[in-house]
Amino acid sequence: MLIDRSLRGLAVLMRIPLVSLVPLLAQAAAEPQLRGIAEMRDGERIEGYIHFERDAMIVKAINGGAEKKVPAVQLKSAHMHLAGALSQRVPGLRGTYCSTMEFGGTLIERIDPQINFDWKGDAPMPGIPADRFSIRWEGDVETLNAGTYTFHVRSDDGARLFLDNRLLMDNWRPQAARSNSVSIELEAGRRYPIRLDYFDGAVLANVSLSWTPPGGVKQLIGADRFSQTFGSENPLKETNGLQGSYFHGINLQGPAVVRVDRNIDFPWTGRALAPGFGVHKYSVRWEAELEAPVTGKITFHTITNDGVRLWIGGQKRIDEWRGMTATEHRAQMELVAGKRYPFKMEYFQDEGTAEVRMFWSGPGLPRQVIPAEKFFVRGGVRLLSRTGAGLLLKGGSFLSGAISQVDEKAVKLDYLNGGILRIPRQNIGGLQLSPMSPARVVELAKWKPGCALRGGDYLEASLISYDQGTLQMKSSLFGKRDFSPGKVAFVKLGDFKRGKANFELHTRSGSRLRADWLMMDGKRALVKDNSFCWINLNPGDVVAVYGILPVQIDKGG
Repeated sequence: MLIDRSLRGLAVLMRIPLVSLVPLLAQAAAEPQLRGIAEMRDGERIEGYIHFERDAMIVKAINGGAEKKVPAVQLKSAHMHLAGALSQRVPGLRGTYCSTMEFGGTLIERIDPQINFDWKGDAPMPGIPADRFSIRWEGDVETLNAGTYTFHVRSDDGARLFLDNRLLMDNWRPQAARSNSVSIELEAGRRYPIRLDYFDGAVLANVSLSWTPPGGVKQLIGADRFSQTFGSENPLKETNGLQGSYFHGINLQGPAVVRVDRNIDFPWTGRALAPGFGVHKYSVRWEAELEAPVTGKITFHTITNDGVRLWIGGQKRIDEWRGMTATEHRAQMELVAGKRYPFKMEYFQDEGTAEVRMFWSGPGLPRQVIPAEKFFVRGGVRLLSRTGAGLLLKGGSFLSGAISQVDEKAVKLDYLNGGILRIPRQNIGGLQLSPMSPARVVELAKWKPGCALRGGDYLEASLISYDQGTLQMKSSLFGKRDFSPGKVAFVKLGDFKRGKANFELHTRSGSRLRADWLMMDGKRALVKDNSFCWINLNPGDVVAVYGILPVQIDKGG
């Protein structure tokens, strides 16, 4: 099972004194600080240095001035990075998964230990369609001995392989599963930049990357040969695209999953728009600066199912916030070439089909989807996705990771960088073994302990053992029963619900931690969640913190 690995240095601790279970990221000699953008519920935005003390955030603006203390109830969001920390080389390749065949649409990143996938007719991950998607893997590959290396790519459909910034193999076309090979002379013990591009057109999807080293045999290239540099991404850096804030429910309320989208062109019917979301009842807010391509009257076209609102230059241009079938709405505005205008678009989907697209047209400008190169965003965060595996704590926190062992006292999670977490069972509500929608998790909260099968059935039972994906459950109805890996989606151990909290922390790997109490600065991040589980994070793992209003709790479960 593949695990996103940008959550590093994570240790779950139940009692003081604290003892870290895995090493922290390397830090620079300079004192590391959390730097980012904080947005308050009254609309105020402050760029500066951030830290948290219990139930409040303290921010000091970059341009000087006194520190400002912001209670959790007044904080909307804080996106941050760890300034002053050194980058670290970690195993695996960074995979960028895209919802179109041209590396556009929704972009979701994760760390893959090797490239060996056979998705058949399934989607590669939640938020990416089963057909017509693309992936780019990037990093370094370290050679063994000097000599001739033969690289083998098997794919359905197209693939391109780059090594040392040179195109070695180009099979960028629709095709049934086919293997291609190319040989090259390489030096011993050297890291070479490597990139593999892949797209899937329709029906089946698979791709793998192997090599035959000098004097060796054909084999998959393992995570110990791949590596990449992991650093703290700066949310203040400008990039092309829009900041998309994704909300559960149709009213743009509650904590959001935040990422950078290249443009607004999404045929979401029947698809989960992001990890952890279902196919209905969600809302999205996109924000950016928009650069005018020409001078003159530009027509903006939205096609949505359901509601849409559009602001350009601070003025509302379209307001159709209602349920509807796919409908086009237009607005015109005089623009000046090269000038940037504030852009905001809101969308909600209730039931039925789902579609949202944004076009423009004008003098000398044919109608087209507004390209990413004309959108600019600062403060946006492109989160790494999670595989869907992890632990749901009784207070509502989710820890992303590979569940390897369960005993009477604790559950062990393995991370690909060698970290091991042992979480006491008394704090755990369930073992999530595959991606699930929030609605399904809420439904499972109402059931007695048992297991949800991948096919949809639920069996009331108690967990006897779990080892490397194989479960044994015991029920008064069927006695003991074994389940092979992949058959069970969720195991409920005890009651859980998203209870009261002051903050929700998001990590690059997809963990979501609900904190009653938070102490975080450039050197530490100590969280006490609702199940009274103490969690010791590396602050560089945290990309966003959201304040939670007192009413944002589950009523049942």
